[in-house]
Amino acid sequence: MGKFIIIYVVKTQRDYNRLGITVSRKLGSAVKRNRVRRLIAESFRLSADSQKKGYDFVVVGRTRAVTAKMNDVLLCMNELLSKNGLLSA
Repeated sequence: MGKFIIIYVVKTQRDYNRLGITVSRKLGSAVKRNRVRRLIAESFRLSADSQKKGYDFVVVGRTRAVTAKMNDVLLCMNELLSKNGLLSA
């Protein structure tokens, strides 16, 4: 659990990763929720090369993510992935 996102991970038999994004209506209007989804998707894309393969990720946007900058979400995602041993060296 990070400051801006929560990540759930499941090991799979695939040789690639999949991403699911969920954002609650509590975060605000559709514009705000979609912005959080875009931030999460882009953060996942930017860190995809350094991720271990064969996992399904579900990322939940937290309320603080509404006002977050792109770099904040990317740092939070990389921190959570490395804490769980999902970044390759």
